[in-house]
Amino acid sequence: MVAYYTSQEGPMYQWAHRLSMIIWFASSATLFSEVAYAESESECRQYAKVAVATFETSQTMGCHFTNPRWQPNYEAHLKWCRTAPALWLKNEQEFREAQLRVCRGDAKAVACNKYAIAKTSIGGGVCKRHRKR
Repeated sequence: MVAYYTSQEGPMYQWAHRLSMIIWFASSATLFSEVAYAESESECRQYAKVAVATFETSQTMGCHFTNPRWQPNYEAHLKWCRTAPALWLKNEQEFREAQLRVCRGDAKAVACNKYAIAKTSIGGGVCKRHRKR
């Protein structure tokens, strides 16, 4: 499940789209070889709660992301979580955090994003140095 951003949002948001593609492709080998679904309803409720809170933060920051990953609909996040492999939950949360850092203008996150985009345009590479651990 890869979301797309409109080009109307400017280059920063085009980078965010490219970063989502990088993360998706980098994790796809693991995703398809090791499918473990969300362990519990409480895990999905927590996932949905965090997804909505992160959306609200993005709105406050003026990020204006436009795909299903960024929405206030708790039930939609909950429903998706119930059908998603557990690793996808972690990837989605990490991706939202990375996009917020780029939107915020964090110099390291923006540089990392540019590096990742440049590497993918010539055949691969993912910048993970600034991912929250």
